[in-house]
Amino acid sequence: KSVQALGDLSSGTDVVIGPGRSSVSFHTAAITGAYELPQISYWSTSTDLSNTEKYPRFMRTIPSDHAPASDICSFWKHELGLSTVAVIYQQDPYGRAYEEVAKTECQSLGLEIVSSGFSDDDSIREASIRSAVRSLSNSSAKAVLAVTFPPSLDLIVNAALQTGLLSAGTSWVFPDSVTAAELDMVVSDEGRAAL
Repeated sequence: KSVQALGDLSSGTDVVIGPGRSSVSFHTAAITGAYELPQISYWSTSTDLSNTEKYPRFMRTIPSDHAPASDICSFWKHELGLSTVAVIYQQDPYGRAYEEVAKTECQSLGLEIVSSGFSDDDSIREASIRSAVRSLSNSSAKAVLAVTFPPSLDLIVNAALQTGLLSAGTSWVFPDSVTAAELDMVVSDEGRAAL
């Protein structure tokens, strides 16, 4: 759909604005780059989009995920004094790139990091989330970065409650893909209380 929305780029288009999601920007940025048209995104933060060889005309008005991932790892290490942390992430271009940069940044600070991805395919999402949460709950992580979007929030939180991954003494962080209002809207009362 995103590629169709670009329309005929040869008929006087000067610049493409959007899309908001990194997973969509990967497709459109490759096309706009081939046409040598600038593409400016207001919300696509995946660090992979910074590759100027693949996406030579892609720009953004928001920083990439590198800075927040680095800051989260620094906070865990220096402010909370943690040694083991975890990342649960949606297996799309945004989630995989965020997990990768978080892993690199945390490891550079000497943190042990465990991670597990889950599918965004609706037909297997719930089982995939339960499996990912279960694998992380077997670690000694005292902080979790959940790289996801609102449709998966309640499933992640409920699975984490059931396995003990979400409990007193465990810090949870959500990136800019999740707002406080969305947490309030989609997470159960029990989940919100635990967070």
